[in-house]
Amino acid sequence: MKRFPPGATENWGAARKAINVFLENAFYDRFLTRKYKLERLEDFLELPPDSNVMRGLKEDGADLDACKRLPRHISIRDLKPKDNEAIQKCAKEVAKRKGIARIYLDLEYWRHAEKEEMGK
Repeated sequence: MKRFPPGATENWGAARKAINVFLENAFYDRFLTRKYKLERLEDFLELPPDSNVMRGLKEDGADLDACKRLPRHISIRDLKPKDNEAIQKCAKEVAKRKGIARIYLDLEYWRHAEKEEMGK
């Protein structure tokens, strides 16, 4: 980060989400996963935060202590490491309850949002 030009670190959240989405897509590709053994990433991949994810975490984790520290409103552009840490901690607890890795919550919450949109 010290080598970045001035101001380049202001979009930490957007950069983090881009990396997470890229790794998530690579992870879901069976050919890439097989060739590069990406299955090892499953427990390390973060949940990319967005409005669907935040809504899902707040609903599914309402009774979990780790989820009581979620930021009220999250903007990817303004995401800070402290907020991301709280989101990932909550996601890990919600995923543990569901018996899945936290990365799969992204699929669940997006599918839920799509179903809601189709029902309108």
